[in-house]
Amino acid sequence: MGESSGYRAQLDLSLRTLQRRLRHLMDTAGVRTRMRLSWYGVQNGWVGRA
Repeated sequence: MGESSGYRAQLDLSLRTLQRRLRHLMDTAGVRTRMRLSWYGVQNGWVGRA
């Protein structure tokens, strides 16, 4: 999760907390990668389209 340091700083989260939250979202979505999680999130209304 090298590129996640910027996200952690913006959200004021520890690395472990960010990892746990991402894992929970990935498990909920039934996906194995963050790329697929982002696709799932857009397709299912979790995030808006850019």
